[in-house]
Amino acid sequence: MQYQTLKERHRRERDGEHLNLRLRVHRALSWLDRAEQADDLDGRFIFLWIAFNAAYACEIDVTGQQTHLSDPTAKGDGVHLFKWTPLLAF
Repeated sequence: MQYQTLKERHRRERDGEHLNLRLRVHRALSWLDRAEQADDLDGRFIFLWIAFNAAYACEIDVTGQQTHLSDPTAKGDGVHLFKWTPLLAF
């Protein structure tokens, strides 16, 4: 699937999703769009890697508790750090 197809689907379905999930998908799609615009394979790979990792972002609140961004039961004080958790690490 390409960016435009996925973005259109996201627009149709996002109202029923948790706010944090919508944000995560939006960020991943933005990087996918950038990857599709890259002229070289290296740039494309890097932007696809960022898009992939954006989809798997984890939220860490100030107390050190880690929650998934799509967790609607997550509670916190509004101050958060983001930890990127790549599935493949070197």
